[in-house]
Amino acid sequence: MTPSPAPTRKGWWRSTTLWAVVGILVTVVGVVIAYAAWQYPRSPVAAPETTGRSRQGGAVAGSDDSTTASAPTPLTGSKSATASSRPTGDAVLGADALYLSDVPKSFFVRQPINAVRGAAKMSNEEYPSSYSFRFSGCGNCTYEADVNLPTAYNRFTGTVGLTDESRHDAAVDGIVYFSAYSQTGALLFGPQKIEYPAKVPFDINTTDVTRLRLSVANGTNSEIACWCDAQFAK
Repeated sequence: MTPSPAPTRKGWWRSTTLWAVVGILVTVVGVVIAYAAWQYPRSPVAAPETTGRSRQGGAVAGSDDSTTASAPTPLTGSKSATASSRPTGDAVLGADALYLSDVPKSFFVRQPINAVRGAAKMSNEEYPSSYSFRFSGCGNCTYEADVNLPTAYNRFTGTVGLTDESRHDAAVDGIVYFSAYSQTGALLFGPQKIEYPAKVPFDINTTDVTRLRLSVANGTNSEIACWCDAQFAK
């Protein structure tokens, strides 16, 4: 009896189980890659920085081999923004008179937000260089301005009153009180009662005064109290 031949052994690479496992692994890896691509998309590549430069003929004009931005050139001849210095009266004005309306803002310690500089009229008379308080949104209120005096002047003169633009009717009495004080609180002028359309001249000695407080009391909405053509004189 002739013995039957031994069964042929398949190569491991032909195993059905092996290929099934490989297929599963490939599927799992594909799913992981697809999930990662969906969860973390790639960001677009930023364009090269060209701020402050202009391209000419395909090249960056004004560029050099260095990639480090140069520091800005400091301004020359300018003062620091934090530095503060009060100008002296002699440096600001060499003239014999200085209108209050021309005094630099740096001399004012405080003033009403609606203080007005420029021309004003009282009793139809023009006062081209005036400083006025325009009362707004109040009744029986007081407006004040504190100004450092230029050292070259020892008199303060002008005329006070309510301008022709001021409201005066049954609702507004047209009465205010002008006063002026030194830095120590000493009364230099007033309280001067003014009832529209009256106007009163003033002449104040400011020889020993370094700061002047100008005050107008009993002001009412739409009244304009004027230190008309007020000026410092030598």
